[in-house]
Amino acid sequence: MATKPAPLIAKATLRVEANAFAKAVELLVTAWRGHRSPRIAALAERAGRLANESVLPEPLIRVATPAEQIEALGGLPQDPRIVPALLAIARRADRPVAGLAVGMAFVEAILAQQDPATPGLVAAIDVKGKTFLSTQVELRLRAPLPAPSAEIETACDACDRALLDAELRVEESRERGQMLLAAIYREPADHGLRAIYADWLAEQGDPQGEFIALQLLRDHTEPQRARLLELEAAHGRAWLGQVANACAGVWFDAGFPAGASTDAWRLVAFRDAPEWATITALTFASPQPIPVELVGARALRNLRYLGGVDTGSIAQFRRERSTLPITGIGITNYHGQFYDLFEVFALVESLELEELGFDAVPATGFARLFEFASAHRISRVRMPRTPNMAAAIATLPGHVTTAELAMPARAGWEFTWSRAPGDPRWSRLAIEHRPDGKDIVAPVDELTAMIGALPTDQLEACSLRLIGSRAGGAELAALATILARQRRLAELALPAR
Repeated sequence: MATKPAPLIAKATLRVEANAFAKAVELLVTAWRGHRSPRIAALAERAGRLANESVLPEPLIRVATPAEQIEALGGLPQDPRIVPALLAIARRADRPVAGLAVGMAFVEAILAQQDPATPGLVAAIDVKGKTFLSTQVELRLRAPLPAPSAEIETACDACDRALLDAELRVEESRERGQMLLAAIYREPADHGLRAIYADWLAEQGDPQGEFIALQLLRDHTEPQRARLLELEAAHGRAWLGQVANACAGVWFDAGFPAGASTDAWRLVAFRDAPEWATITALTFASPQPIPVELVGARALRNLRYLGGVDTGSIAQFRRERSTLPITGIGITNYHGQFYDLFEVFALVESLELEELGFDAVPATGFARLFEFASAHRISRVRMPRTPNMAAAIATLPGHVTTAELAMPARAGWEFTWSRAPGDPRWSRLAIEHRPDGKDIVAPVDELTAMIGALPTDQLEACSLRLIGSRAGGAELAALATILARQRRLAELALPAR
């Protein structure tokens, strides 16, 4: 025996008061199936918005064609939100009922709902095929508008008041969330703000709260690393916001995007997106000039490193404009020309850069990188992989205190040496694995060869950090074994298992 609508609406009211909005939607939709009142439909729609719930699954909203979305909605149980969703697809699509098969599927999906509000909804839209749709609705709709009883009206009144209170609560909470996010964008280095925001997200049931909280941990167990990968794979693109279409190979740190690969025109097109505030490093996917349009871009004010810069274009950039909020550049397309080096270090001087990166340098040109007077500004270098890393690092002058090597063939592995100012020994090594959206683990033999080519004889301390990575097991054991052989090594910090 079907439950009467009024008790279901009363139960939904209690769920709304308890902030259990998804359950309230379920109860209100069930009540609507028993009494197809537009008022119950409106209550279900409002509860759905509070629950951030759509009748279409998220993947279909983002990537499916109109035909696929119509097919998916046509296969769902009756719900007062489906006809409005179908008509919204019709408004967005260029030819919503193009083709006999799609057009008929669209009409049948609407009629299958037997929603008495359909004639009014159809009359209010302006789409191609409207006349045909209106005729079919008039001929085949068999659901007259019901007259609600006094009991249903009373239950709807109570639910309406509960929803209004909930909407005010949610709006106040949303404003708090927006204020926290704006504060993070103003002060991206303040991880305390990120922790507070993570708590707020967790209260809303948003998985990004868990992601931020996990990434704020210094070390992660294997289950935690697996969970980070799972969350990023499921939601990472949505968390990028406006910059999702401007970046590839994004990596997260402390719960927010921190670095990415891009290209110049996309970067310029989205330069005002607020999400850039937490990104400190960008690399062009192919050699490109520095876009003059980046000068003064407020959203990029926290950018510190811009890589993949075409060496040959630096002279033109210097002539046009020479103010950027960066502290480092990465050059590419360098073929050992002394004039190119002059331009690079003239840019270093004019921007007061402290970091220099390069993807490849001829053996004859490596030492010449630091012959310029302005080279004394450089304290950090990002180096290409060379056959003899120990010899390459040994050529770095004493004012360089940090040297970083990435393994481009195996995404995410970084080796960073550091030393005290004035100390010739590279005594500290930090190894990180931070895959950019993929769980890529280098083979043990490649890591072994890599470590073997490093200047490890001077090491006094070494740390290994795995961020959102399943690297472990054999890889972890191999690294630990190799590093433990270093007689000078007094400190070896490995991630939790």
